[in-house]
Amino acid sequence: MSTTYRSALFALVLAGAVPPSSGARAETGHFPHAGQRVKVSYGVLTAIMTYEKDGTHVSFRVVDGLHKGGHATVPFEWIRTGPDAYLIDFTEPDRSTAIHYDDFASGRSEVFFTTPDMVFHRLHGTLQPVE
Repeated sequence: MSTTYRSALFALVLAGAVPPSSGARAETGHFPHAGQRVKVSYGVLTAIMTYEKDGTHVSFRVVDGLHKGGHATVPFEWIRTGPDAYLIDFTEPDRSTAIHYDDFASGRSEVFFTTPDMVFHRLHGTLQPVE
């Protein structure tokens, strides 16, 4: 497990987002939700996330709120933290960083992200499949 993931997992455990006994570990296989799109809504920000079919890239488009219009396709890494819950980590082209805790079973999403000017955000919200 990389230092980034250990730090992210530790932060999420402290925040109560991931149970300490979840048995989270780094994953190297194909992302289980590859080829799927979801809408994440955090109140101040809504985005459409597409987990590309290759299982290693995610595309996102901010459709409302903070950073509206922002979009990119970037490589991502992931850790399974529960039966259908994951930490998803990526760096955007502008050097913004994001770590999502997405629980597909419960429809819950949390994101921790920094902007290029190092402003830190922590948002709680929902995750819904998009056809």
